[in-house]
Amino acid sequence: MKVAKGKVPTQQLGKSLKKWFSHLRILDSTCVIYGYENEIPVNAILKPNDIPTDISIMKKSFSNISVKPSGGFSCFQVWIGHDDSPENIITNIKHWSIENETAMYKKRLQERHTVKNYWLM
Repeated sequence: MKVAKGKVPTQQLGKSLKKWFSHLRILDSTCVIYGYENEIPVNAILKPNDIPTDISIMKKSFSNISVKPSGGFSCFQVWIGHDDSPENIITNIKHWSIENETAMYKKRLQERHTVKNYWLM
């Protein structure tokens, strides 16, 4: 996601995240953001204005996110709860993403258990 340069970089990052999440909610009004490292979906961010402004709290929901003091691209991983299929969301957000210099990809989830005994990925 491209973040504009500003006097307070964390505020600029927050604005970009709110803009992105607002557009996701237009495409699927059921979208929520869960804590990325949580085992179960708790403490969800339900609305764009619920996105924390403190970077240390923000990192709980947006894994690997970083502040760019001079602006630029910030990459992160996020766990999104939704009712629409991931393919539809990605297809529908593609045009908006191009205009806003943002990219969104679906990540394949790793299985916790495998068919073989005592073998974990």
